[in-house]
Amino acid sequence: MILSETGLARERFDAWCHERGIKPRLYAQVAGNEAIVSMVGLGFGIGVVPQIVLDNSPLADQVRILDVDPPLTPYKVGLCVQEKRLRHPLVRALWEQLPGSPQRPAD
Repeated sequence: MILSETGLARERFDAWCHERGIKPRLYAQVAGNEAIVSMVGLGFGIGVVPQIVLDNSPLADQVRILDVDPPLTPYKVGLCVQEKRLRHPLVRALWEQLPGSPQRPAD
């Protein structure tokens, strides 16, 4: 296994294994999710990363998602920004892509 040293994904994976009496063999513990994807893509083992990391990784086509039963508990990712920053065109463009984003201030 290739896992993050810390973080929510690691905590959820550890709990998932503990509930099933599984003691995974760790190959590496790394600081970043992209490092996990890279190492898995190179064939060093199985890793756990948030789906959003894999969805945006240039290495996504080099790995395969495994279905586990029961699945790991998902978590939501939130974005926040100062209201005045919503006037910046790039920030506004991102914000407008979010489902249910609140009303944006006028230019």
